[in-house]
Amino acid sequence: RLLHAEMAEHAQDYERALKEYDEALKINNLSGGTYQRRGEVKKKLGDIEGANRDFESASVFNRIWAQVLVDKGIQFAEEKNNNLAMQKYNEAIQTDSSYSKGYTYRGKLKGALGDTKGAIQDLDRAIRLNPEDSLSYRERGLQKSLMGKYLEALIDLDEAIHLNPLDSVAHVVRGAVKESLKRYKEALLDYDLAIVIEPNQSLAYRGRGRIKIRLGLNSEGCLDLSKAGELGNMGAYDDIQEFCQ
Repeated sequence: RLLHAEMAEHAQDYERALKEYDEALKINNLSGGTYQRRGEVKKKLGDIEGANRDFESASVFNRIWAQVLVDKGIQFAEEKNNNLAMQKYNEAIQTDSSYSKGYTYRGKLKGALGDTKGAIQDLDRAIRLNPEDSLSYRERGLQKSLMGKYLEALIDLDEAIHLNPLDSVAHVVRGAVKESLKRYKEALLDYDLAIVIEPNQSLAYRGRGRIKIRLGLNSEGCLDLSKAGELGNMGAYDDIQEFCQ
């Protein structure tokens, strides 16, 4: 049906194209693309009201499908299948270019793969589309910190925590940035908060352990490093070898 509709549309036989799109939607009434094409045909036939209804339906169904694609991408990313994750995020953006989460999660994946500039570009777009998206601010702050832009990173991380105070990872990242800026007491507070929010946050225990050792609290710091290792942060044992023997 879609092929017949497209052929009719190409031949400028819009009445026939409209009938074919009607039949296609009887078979699958969840296709945002088909609603979009039928809306274009209705517009050419002068049915502006009908066209606008179809455009609205296309937007709704495209958004739903984009959400499904992003969820699939997240699942693949959790399984470390980065190729398929990237593919699903790309498909989500192609389906609905105004859906911010497609850019958020593609940017997050790019960052994890070492593409810092590409990540920031996607996260910039996500924030423009949704200025209330705490995850995008957090991930952009992380990427800026990896570039050594600590003060810019702090601005993003402050906003991420303002939008979502219970994001333990944002507190850990901000703690690490403050640690890099030698603002140790402020960093310690962030690590403390991360552990209150998520008691098994190994990165927070490791960071807090390092800070305590810097502040002369070696015994407490080494206990935190030990806890980090117990929770699976193997890098903590390198710190233990260096500071706690």
